Amino acid sequence: MNFAITCKAKKRLLSDLTVYQKKVDEYSKGIRELYMDKVKGLISESDYVDMSKGFTTERDRLERVIADGEKQL
Repeated sequence: MNFAITCKAKKRLLSDLTVYQKKVDEYSKGIRELYMDKVKGLISESDYVDMSKGFTTERDRLERVIADGEKQL
């Protein structure tokens, strides 16, 4: 019975890690798109810095969560 719980928890963790990785990819894409908007003059430098800081902070947090989760596997 204990093995089934462990196996179930591992599947859940793998599923969560997949979701987190997709979010990391979305944040990375968002940062690239923000940069292109800045280059095109669609957003100001200060708006770019503010928004990219938020995206980078969240992406970095999720990358740490993924690394911690992978250690548990």
